[in-house]
Amino acid sequence: MSPDLRDEPLERYLQLLAGSDLGERLLEIRYRRPIGMGQRFIRARHLEHAAGLVRRLGARTDTYVGVLLRDRRAGGRDAVSRSHLVFVELDAAASERLLDRSPAPPSMLVTSGTRGHVHAYWLLREPVSAQAAQEANRMLALRIGGDLASVDAARILRPPQTFNHKHCPPIEVRLQLLDPQRAYRLEELTAGLEDQAAKRGADKMCQVLASERARRGRQAGVGDLVHEQLREIPASEYVARLTGRQPNREGKISCPFHDLSVGRADGADVSPARSSADASSRDRGGPR
Repeated sequence: MSPDLRDEPLERYLQLLAGSDLGERLLEIRYRRPIGMGQRFIRARHLEHAAGLVRRLGARTDTYVGVLLRDRRAGGRDAVSRSHLVFVELDAAASERLLDRSPAPPSMLVTSGTRGHVHAYWLLREPVSAQAAQEANRMLALRIGGDLASVDAARILRPPQTFNHKHCPPIEVRLQLLDPQRAYRLEELTAGLEDQAAKRGADKMCQVLASERARRGRQAGVGDLVHEQLREIPASEYVARLTGRQPNREGKISCPFHDLSVGRADGADVSPARSSADASSRDRGGPR
Protein backbone atom coordinates (compact mmCIF):
# COMPACT_ATOMS: atom_id res chain seq x y z
CA MET A 1 0.00 0.00 0.00
CA SER A 2 1.26 3.50 -0.79
CA PRO A 3 2.83 5.21 2.28
CA ASP A 4 0.60 8.27 1.85
CA LEU A 5 -2.55 6.09 2.13
CA ARG A 6 -1.64 4.03 5.19
CA ASP A 7 -2.88 6.65 7.63
CA GLU A 8 -6.18 7.24 5.87
CA PRO A 9 -9.16 6.18 8.03
CA LEU A 10 -10.54 3.75 5.44
CA GLU A 11 -7.18 2.03 4.92
CA ARG A 12 -6.60 1.75 8.66
CA TYR A 13 -10.07 0.30 9.07
CA LEU A 14 -9.55 -2.29 6.33
CA GLN A 15 -6.15 -3.23 7.75
CA LEU A 16 -7.74 -4.02 11.11
CA LEU A 17 -10.44 -6.11 9.40
CA ALA A 18 -7.88 -7.96 7.28
CA GLY A 19 -5.54 -8.78 10.17
CA SER A 20 -2.31 -10.68 9.61
CA ASP A 21 -3.63 -14.14 8.67
CA LEU A 22 -4.73 -13.26 5.15
CA GLY A 23 -4.07 -16.37 3.08
CA GLU A 24 -6.46 -16.34 0.14
CA ARG A 25 -9.34 -14.93 2.13
CA LEU A 26 -11.55 -12.20 0.78
CA LEU A 27 -13.12 -8.89 1.69
CA GLU A 28 -16.79 -8.79 0.79
CA ILE A 29 -18.08 -5.41 -0.43
CA ARG A 30 -21.79 -4.82 -0.88
CA TYR A 31 -23.48 -1.74 -2.24
CA ARG A 32 -27.04 -0.63 -2.81
CA ARG A 33 -28.31 -0.52 -6.39
CA PRO A 34 -31.62 0.86 -7.69
CA ILE A 35 -32.94 -2.68 -7.31
CA GLY A 36 -31.29 -5.02 -4.85
CA MET A 37 -27.67 -5.14 -3.73
CA GLY A 38 -24.42 -5.46 -5.66
CA GLN A 39 -21.61 -7.64 -4.37
CA ARG A 40 -17.85 -7.73 -4.99
CA PHE A 41 -15.03 -9.82 -3.53
CA ILE A 42 -11.40 -8.68 -3.36
CA ARG A 43 -8.40 -10.54 -1.91
CA ALA A 44 -7.68 -9.15 1.55
CA ARG A 45 -4.03 -8.65 0.61
CA HIS A 46 -5.13 -6.14 -2.08
CA LEU A 47 -6.28 -3.50 0.39
CA GLU A 48 -5.42 -0.53 -1.81
CA HIS A 49 -7.66 -1.91 -4.57
CA ALA A 50 -10.43 -2.61 -2.07
CA ALA A 51 -10.18 0.88 -0.57
CA GLY A 52 -10.41 2.52 -3.99
CA LEU A 53 -13.54 0.56 -4.87
CA VAL A 54 -15.17 1.30 -1.51
CA ARG A 55 -14.49 5.02 -1.92
CA ARG A 56 -15.96 5.16 -5.41
CA LEU A 57 -19.06 3.24 -4.42
CA GLY A 58 -19.51 5.00 -1.08
CA ALA A 59 -19.57 8.43 -2.70
CA ARG A 60 -22.77 7.60 -4.59
CA THR A 61 -24.54 4.80 -2.71
CA ASP A 62 -24.77 3.00 0.64
CA THR A 63 -21.74 0.72 0.84
CA TYR A 64 -20.87 -2.02 3.34
CA VAL A 65 -17.95 -4.34 4.11
CA GLY A 66 -18.11 -7.81 5.68
CA VAL A 67 -16.56 -7.55 9.15
CA LEU A 68 -15.12 -11.08 8.96
CA LEU A 69 -13.05 -12.18 5.99
CA ARG A 70 -14.72 -14.69 3.65
CA ASP A 71 -13.14 -18.05 2.82
CA ARG A 72 -14.79 -18.10 -0.60
CA ARG A 73 -16.90 -15.89 -2.87
CA ALA A 74 -20.08 -16.06 -0.83
CA GLY A 75 -21.67 -13.85 1.76
CA GLY A 76 -23.41 -16.42 3.96
CA ARG A 77 -22.47 -17.75 7.38
CA ASP A 78 -20.89 -20.89 5.91
CA ALA A 79 -18.33 -18.73 4.04
CA VAL A 80 -16.79 -17.58 7.34
CA SER A 81 -14.62 -19.86 9.47
CA ARG A 82 -12.67 -17.71 11.93
CA SER A 83 -12.29 -14.19 13.29
CA HIS A 84 -9.77 -11.98 15.06
CA LEU A 85 -12.50 -9.46 15.92
CA VAL A 86 -15.73 -9.28 17.88
CA PHE A 87 -18.16 -6.40 17.43
CA VAL A 88 -21.41 -4.76 18.53
CA GLU A 89 -23.71 -2.37 16.68
CA LEU A 90 -25.27 0.30 18.90
CA ASP A 91 -28.26 2.28 17.65
CA ALA A 92 -29.36 4.23 20.72
CA ALA A 93 -28.99 7.91 21.44
CA ALA A 94 -27.09 6.98 24.61
CA SER A 95 -24.66 4.65 22.80
CA GLU A 96 -21.52 6.34 24.15
CA ARG A 97 -22.80 6.01 27.70
CA LEU A 98 -23.77 2.39 27.05
CA LEU A 99 -20.20 1.65 25.95
CA ASP A 100 -19.10 2.44 29.51
CA ARG A 101 -20.70 -0.89 30.44
CA SER A 102 -18.30 -2.76 28.17
CA PRO A 103 -15.93 -5.24 29.87
CA ALA A 104 -13.01 -3.46 28.13
CA PRO A 105 -12.53 -0.35 25.95
CA PRO A 106 -13.14 -1.02 22.23
CA SER A 107 -10.21 -1.20 19.82
CA MET A 108 -12.14 0.70 17.15
CA LEU A 109 -15.26 2.86 16.94
CA VAL A 110 -17.05 3.89 13.75
CA THR A 111 -19.98 6.32 13.69
CA SER A 112 -22.37 5.26 10.93
CA GLY A 113 -23.83 8.65 9.98
CA THR A 114 -27.02 8.41 12.04
CA ARG A 115 -27.05 10.05 15.44
CA GLY A 116 -26.31 7.55 18.20
CA HIS A 117 -25.41 4.76 15.77
CA VAL A 118 -21.94 3.42 16.57
CA HIS A 119 -20.09 0.24 15.62
CA ALA A 120 -17.69 -1.01 18.31
CA TYR A 121 -14.94 -3.52 17.54
CA TRP A 122 -12.62 -5.42 19.87
CA LEU A 123 -9.38 -6.85 18.47
CA LEU A 124 -8.49 -10.37 19.66
CA ARG A 125 -4.96 -11.55 20.41
CA GLU A 126 -5.71 -14.94 18.87
CA PRO A 127 -8.29 -15.84 16.21
CA VAL A 128 -11.33 -17.84 17.29
CA SER A 129 -13.96 -19.79 15.38
CA ALA A 130 -16.73 -17.84 13.69
CA GLN A 131 -19.22 -19.51 16.01
CA ALA A 132 -17.28 -18.44 19.12
CA ALA A 133 -17.07 -14.89 17.77
CA GLN A 134 -20.80 -14.79 17.08
CA GLU A 135 -21.61 -16.00 20.59
CA ALA A 136 -19.28 -13.36 22.04
CA ASN A 137 -20.96 -10.68 19.90
CA ARG A 138 -24.32 -11.67 21.35
CA MET A 139 -23.07 -11.66 24.94
CA LEU A 140 -21.43 -8.25 24.51
CA ALA A 141 -24.58 -6.86 22.87
CA LEU A 142 -26.65 -8.05 25.81
CA ARG A 143 -24.15 -6.52 28.21
CA ILE A 144 -24.05 -3.04 26.69
CA GLY A 145 -27.44 -2.80 25.00
CA GLY A 146 -26.40 -3.46 21.40
CA ASP A 147 -28.52 -4.62 18.48
CA LEU A 148 -29.09 -8.38 18.85
CA ALA A 149 -30.11 -8.61 15.19
CA SER A 150 -26.59 -7.58 14.14
CA VAL A 151 -24.40 -10.13 15.93
CA ASP A 152 -24.11 -12.75 13.17
CA ALA A 153 -20.67 -13.70 11.89
CA ALA A 154 -21.57 -12.78 8.29
CA ARG A 155 -22.60 -9.21 9.25
CA ILE A 156 -21.77 -6.32 6.92
CA LEU A 157 -21.25 -2.80 8.33
CA ARG A 158 -20.53 0.65 6.95
CA PRO A 159 -16.83 1.50 6.52
CA PRO A 160 -15.43 5.00 7.24
CA GLN A 161 -15.04 7.58 4.47
CA THR A 162 -18.24 6.38 2.80
CA PHE A 163 -21.58 8.16 3.12
CA ASN A 164 -24.88 7.25 4.70
CA HIS A 165 -27.30 7.99 1.85
CA LYS A 166 -30.39 7.53 4.01
CA HIS A 167 -30.00 11.19 4.88
CA CYS A 168 -30.31 14.22 2.65
CA PRO A 169 -27.69 15.43 2.25
CA PRO A 170 -25.73 12.20 2.86
CA ILE A 171 -23.69 12.08 6.08
CA GLU A 172 -20.13 10.77 6.19
CA VAL A 173 -19.31 7.59 8.08
CA ARG A 174 -16.36 8.40 10.36
CA LEU A 175 -13.60 6.49 12.10
CA GLN A 176 -13.90 7.83 15.64
CA LEU A 177 -11.21 5.71 17.31
CA LEU A 178 -8.68 3.05 16.35
CA ASP A 179 -6.14 1.68 18.82
CA PRO A 180 -4.59 -1.64 17.68
CA GLN A 181 -2.76 -1.84 21.01
CA ARG A 182 -6.08 -2.69 22.60
CA ALA A 183 -6.06 -6.42 21.94
CA TYR A 184 -7.77 -8.93 24.20
CA ARG A 185 -8.20 -12.61 24.87
CA LEU A 186 -11.78 -13.62 24.17
CA GLU A 187 -12.16 -14.76 27.79
CA GLU A 188 -11.34 -11.24 29.00
CA LEU A 189 -14.35 -9.90 27.12
CA THR A 190 -16.84 -12.64 27.94
CA ALA A 191 -15.90 -13.60 31.52
CA GLY A 192 -19.04 -13.59 33.64
CA LEU A 193 -21.32 -13.04 30.64
CA GLU A 194 -23.92 -15.62 29.66
CA ASP A 195 -25.10 -16.50 26.17
CA GLN A 196 -28.78 -15.85 26.82
CA ALA A 197 -29.82 -17.11 23.40
CA ALA A 198 -28.21 -20.50 24.04
CA LYS A 199 -29.73 -20.62 27.53
CA ARG A 200 -33.19 -19.74 26.17
CA GLY A 201 -32.80 -22.42 23.51
CA ALA A 202 -31.88 -25.07 26.08
CA ASP A 203 -34.74 -24.01 28.38
CA LYS A 204 -37.18 -24.11 25.47
CA MET A 205 -36.02 -27.60 24.51
CA CYS A 206 -36.54 -28.82 28.09
CA GLN A 207 -40.04 -27.35 28.06
CA VAL A 208 -40.86 -29.03 24.74
CA LEU A 209 -39.59 -32.41 25.96
CA ALA A 210 -41.50 -32.13 29.24
CA SER A 211 -44.67 -31.16 27.38
CA GLU A 212 -44.26 -34.08 24.98
CA ARG A 213 -43.78 -36.56 27.83
CA ALA A 214 -46.89 -35.22 29.57
CA ARG A 215 -48.88 -35.43 26.33
CA ARG A 216 -47.83 -39.04 25.77
CA GLY A 217 -48.73 -39.86 29.37
CA ARG A 218 -52.24 -38.46 28.92
CA GLN A 219 -52.85 -40.22 25.63
CA ALA A 220 -51.19 -43.56 26.34
CA GLY A 221 -52.90 -46.59 27.86
CA VAL A 222 -51.53 -48.60 30.77
CA GLY A 223 -49.66 -50.94 28.42
CA ASP A 224 -47.93 -48.01 26.73
CA LEU A 225 -46.87 -46.55 30.05
CA VAL A 226 -45.45 -49.90 31.18
CA HIS A 227 -43.59 -50.15 27.89
CA GLU A 228 -42.07 -46.69 28.41
CA GLN A 229 -41.00 -47.67 31.95
CA LEU A 230 -39.41 -50.89 30.72
CA ARG A 231 -37.44 -48.99 28.11
CA GLU A 232 -35.81 -46.97 30.90
CA ILE A 233 -34.24 -50.15 32.39
CA PRO A 234 -30.65 -50.72 31.13
CA ALA A 235 -30.49 -53.61 28.65
CA SER A 236 -27.98 -55.60 30.70
CA GLU A 237 -30.19 -55.46 33.81
CA TYR A 238 -33.38 -56.16 31.84
CA VAL A 239 -32.01 -59.30 30.14
CA ALA A 240 -30.42 -60.66 33.33
CA ARG A 241 -33.71 -60.40 35.21
CA LEU A 242 -35.73 -61.78 32.31
CA THR A 243 -33.55 -64.87 31.77
CA GLY A 244 -32.06 -65.42 35.22
CA ARG A 245 -28.59 -65.57 33.68
CA GLN A 246 -25.59 -63.37 34.47
CA PRO A 247 -23.70 -61.78 31.58
CA ASN A 248 -20.09 -62.80 31.01
CA ARG A 249 -17.17 -60.35 31.12
CA GLU A 250 -18.14 -59.11 27.66
CA GLY A 251 -21.67 -58.36 28.84
CA LYS A 252 -23.17 -61.26 26.85
CA ILE A 253 -25.26 -64.33 27.68
CA SER A 254 -26.01 -67.39 25.57
CA CYS A 255 -29.43 -67.31 23.98
CA PRO A 256 -31.90 -69.53 25.93
CA PHE A 257 -34.00 -70.04 22.80
CA HIS A 258 -30.95 -71.41 21.02
CA ASP A 259 -30.47 -73.90 23.90
CA LEU A 260 -34.05 -75.07 23.53
CA SER A 261 -33.53 -75.69 19.84
CA VAL A 262 -30.64 -78.09 20.52
CA GLY A 263 -32.06 -79.74 23.65
CA ARG A 264 -29.92 -77.99 26.27
CA ALA A 265 -32.55 -76.11 28.25
CA ASP A 266 -31.42 -75.72 31.86
CA GLY A 267 -33.02 -78.18 34.30
CA ALA A 268 -35.32 -79.82 31.71
CA ASP A 269 -35.34 -82.84 29.49
CA VAL A 270 -36.50 -81.24 26.30
CA SER A 271 -36.36 -82.73 22.86
CA PRO A 272 -34.86 -80.58 20.11
CA ALA A 273 -37.44 -78.53 18.32
CA ARG A 274 -38.26 -79.58 14.78
CA SER A 275 -36.82 -77.42 12.08
CA SER A 276 -39.18 -76.01 9.48
CA ALA A 277 -37.60 -78.38 6.95
CA ASP A 278 -38.35 -81.42 9.16
CA ALA A 279 -41.90 -80.29 9.72
CA SER A 280 -42.62 -79.74 6.05
CA SER A 281 -41.10 -83.10 5.04
CA ARG A 282 -43.29 -84.99 7.55
CA ASP A 283 -46.34 -83.11 6.37
CA ARG A 284 -45.55 -84.21 2.84
CA GLY A 285 -45.01 -87.87 3.93
CA GLY A 286 -41.30 -87.72 3.20
CA PRO A 287 -38.51 -89.71 4.98
CA ARG A 288 -38.66 -89.74 8.77
